[in-house]
Amino acid sequence: MPSNVNFTTPGYNCSIPKLYGNDTMHTCCLEPNNNITLTNDDSFHIPEYGDFTITYDVLSTYATNYQAQVTISNNSPVGRLDNWALNWTWQESEFIYSMQGARPKFADTQVCVNGLAAKSYQPAPGLDINSALSCSVTPEISDLPLQKQNDTTLGNVKYCCRNGTILPAIIDPSKSKSAFTMQVYKVQPYNIDALHLVPPINFNLVNSSYTCGIPKRIPPSLFPDPDTTLNYNKPAQKTWQVLIYFFFNSSPTISVIGSDAN
Repeated sequence: MPSNVNFTTPGYNCSIPKLYGNDTMHTCCLEPNNNITLTNDDSFHIPEYGDFTITYDVLSTYATNYQAQVTISNNSPVGRLDNWALNWTWQESEFIYSMQGARPKFADTQVCVNGLAAKSYQPAPGLDINSALSCSVTPEISDLPLQKQNDTTLGNVKYCCRNGTILPAIIDPSKSKSAFTMQVYKVQPYNIDALHLVPPINFNLVNSSYTCGIPKRIPPSLFPDPDTTLNYNKPAQKTWQVLIYFFFNSSPTISVIGSDAN
């Protein structure tokens, strides 16, 4: 039996293995609680692939708000999602003002009206916080039906509007992703700095047996120009990745099984 087992991918920390009999060894591998908000001077994490992957791209940023795209990708050869619902937790009381390609379950506008959003933006010309799409600290987002795919107000996002179904790429690559965009507003004291960007945490696929990891900063995603004759890619301002695995707990155990050498 090996003397130790570890992942070659940076960021994992495996315990000292324990032997069970002569042919089984168990070790528990955890991700350390790293600071997920990296500065421009920090190096990027290497992109990885779980059973599913959530990519959180900041497409454009301004002092008070930013435009984000959230993409759920199926990397599993056999797993699929049906009627997916995704939630997360905002770290700094952000709120969703508009969205295309998906829809939150509740508006919770009273959270904006009675909270930091009102102090940050009222009165603010051109911004009515009563019209915010979701003010919940833990919004729950669901996919849109197929008939909204070409709707220029609600849909019109590549990979959106599949009734919440994400197939394995081996079956149909064009249906192995689901994506939506949203306009996210920041609140005081962070709504004066366009470079202050913090992703949500505690991502969760609702009512599923999948476990989501923490957001990790990776190299910015590249978005090709719609005109395929142009060799031009526009990078995201910042990109985070969340890995999703089919685990019943967040502490996967690796079992190494072998034969008794004697």
